[in-house]
Amino acid sequence: MTVDHLPESQPLVSKRPTGVWILTLSDGLFAGVIPIVGIILVFLHEEMRQILGASAGSTLLSVLFGLAVCYAAYRAWTGDDRFRKGLLILITLHWGFIIFNNIQIAVSDVAAQLEPSQRMKLYTNMGRAAIWLAINYWYFLGSRPRAFYASTTHAPPAP
Repeated sequence: MTVDHLPESQPLVSKRPTGVWILTLSDGLFAGVIPIVGIILVFLHEEMRQILGASAGSTLLSVLFGLAVCYAAYRAWTGDDRFRKGLLILITLHWGFIIFNNIQIAVSDVAAQLEPSQRMKLYTNMGRAAIWLAINYWYFLGSRPRAFYASTTHAPPAP
């Protein structure tokens, strides 16, 4: 069947690229679900909550941010171009904060008290975050995913 013979009610939707599967799932999991579970566990553990200064407000904001990442990843997976861009913004914030927090620790007096392996972990976290951001931008701004997002409809999927 060629494109000329498609019924009017059937939109032309290209096959979802494998990279969209991998990155949206990974972003939703590593920048959404896992941080949500982590912040809830910290909030429920009173000693950790006091050490980290986690208040109910900061916990709520973290959970809402994680949910926003999960939703953006899901909608980007469905082919909504607006949410592809939104996902890039949200993961930039997520991984950017991780890089910023690790830099803050690395240049503070606390870093001098850490063992060399723990200091190295700070730099490893920064590198991993930067590489993950680079992979996401490289892939989602590439021609194949942009063609996929340009060819899909923007209506939310049926429940």
